[in-house]
Amino acid sequence: MKDAAGWVDVVFKIKEGRRYTIGAIAFDGNRLGSTDPLYANAALQKVVAEPSLRRGAHPAEFDRIARGEAFAVPAIEAAAEKVREYYGQMGYINSSVQIVRKPDLTTGAIDVKFQIEEGLRHTVRTVEIQGNTKTRSTVIARELALGPGEVFDLARTRVSEARLRNTQFFGEVSVTAVPTSIPGQSDLRVTVKEGTTGSVSFGAGYSTVEGLVGFVEYAEANFDFASPENWYRGDGQKFRVRLEVGNLSNSFEHSFEEPALWERDLAVGYSLERRYAGFASANYSVISEGISLYARRRIFSNIDGRIGYSLRRISVDNVLVGAPAEVVAEGNAGGRVISSVTASLTYDTRDEYNFPTKGSRISLTEELAGNGLGGDLKYLRSELRMGRWFLVSPDAEQTIGILGRVGLLTGTGGSLPFYERFYLGGAYDMRGFDYNQVGAFDTYDTSNGNQPMGGMTYGFLSAEYTIKVADNFRLAAFFDYGFVNKGEADFNVSEANSDYGLGMRILLGGAVMRLDFGFPLQTTQNPTTGADVNGGGMKFNFSFGTVF
Repeated sequence: MKDAAGWVDVVFKIKEGRRYTIGAIAFDGNRLGSTDPLYANAALQKVVAEPSLRRGAHPAEFDRIARGEAFAVPAIEAAAEKVREYYGQMGYINSSVQIVRKPDLTTGAIDVKFQIEEGLRHTVRTVEIQGNTKTRSTVIARELALGPGEVFDLARTRVSEARLRNTQFFGEVSVTAVPTSIPGQSDLRVTVKEGTTGSVSFGAGYSTVEGLVGFVEYAEANFDFASPENWYRGDGQKFRVRLEVGNLSNSFEHSFEEPALWERDLAVGYSLERRYAGFASANYSVISEGISLYARRRIFSNIDGRIGYSLRRISVDNVLVGAPAEVVAEGNAGGRVISSVTASLTYDTRDEYNFPTKGSRISLTEELAGNGLGGDLKYLRSELRMGRWFLVSPDAEQTIGILGRVGLLTGTGGSLPFYERFYLGGAYDMRGFDYNQVGAFDTYDTSNGNQPMGGMTYGFLSAEYTIKVADNFRLAAFFDYGFVNKGEADFNVSEANSDYGLGMRILLGGAVMRLDFGFPLQTTQNPTTGADVNGGGMKFNFSFGTVF
């Protein structure tokens, strides 16, 4: 009906009709099920009943089918895809699944039958690699999760694709099956497009932790000592040298890694460093110099093991009058030598390193210093770090990441210098607080600057929601929670701190630039006066690199 102003009301009349439910669920064509329980009806029933995040119109819902559930076309189609993927993992890469529906108008139930065409089980005949104009084929081949003669597992092709993407050597990666004239055999074709892996950079920058710095750096992630004709690129070695001068820090760093020693699955490397850091406190600066050696090996498909040795010398300098007694004592000590071995295990299933949307990363690290290794200090540092990422919606690639960490220092013989203890606060963890300003203070006297002295135990938990604006740009909202306690194995959370905030993530030159505005929620207070010790309002944090 048209009104006086010329507007027309449009009315949609909807007749909803009957709501149908799922009736019997059956499978036909799974001939292998008669002899192999992996393909029997009971096994396939479990496959389709497994919940999975729905893609498309209702991304916040989960797809699963079971008798009596509402009949939803996306859930039925997702179940058919699960069956196809299940067969694909077993080498039946050409299997197909058709959906047959049989409605019962009396009961309102729709029986669903999955008609399966299994096809032949395929193995990998050979591996074809193409598009690598500078990267050696052996570098690509060692990242593949399957090879000639193995069952053609489609899940492992996706793992191979993810590994190649995460090397960050290539702009494009594709791993596909190619039919051959031999029944039951397919070729594995790997197609890549070379990306930018090296950089020579110089200039000035700013970090809210390290202040204003000038730097010069050469880095190549796909280095090759033996290939001058290719500008020393193509063997997957990692080479880096950096000199940095600033108002709060000066440093020289050099590192090198050979990812496949003698063409074996064994990476070895070293790093050299000399660093002057005056950003931890206005009362002192710390000078550290040392060398680290390590070896790393892939133990299982997604598990790496690493063992290393480091020798460092650390000294405290520029101690001001009024600094805590412990700082003064370390300044007078003239420096300490730390000799330690480190062992770690890392489990990583992330789909992408810089902007992961799914998967997990778990690492356990043990560092033993002294105790027969020499040096001036002895301790056992244990640290567990965990991360899990979830794709909330494929629309704008909305993702939630949950990070957790816990650390313990034990076996110190009763004392450990403050620069070897745990700290929280700043751009890399508690973003609503200044650097190192969470917990474990030497005093609550606000006139003395509340010098943080670190702790022997810490815990940290963070949740971050990101949404994609452009390929290399994300917006973020986050919440952080953490504590640092002086005692060994002290998990008391009575002085825990928390914060929330908003930020931006920008991918530049293979590294993520993080801009965060953090606001403190729970702060540490003077137990006598109730005054804030480490609050101070909004904090701006600026940093480069992936945080885990």
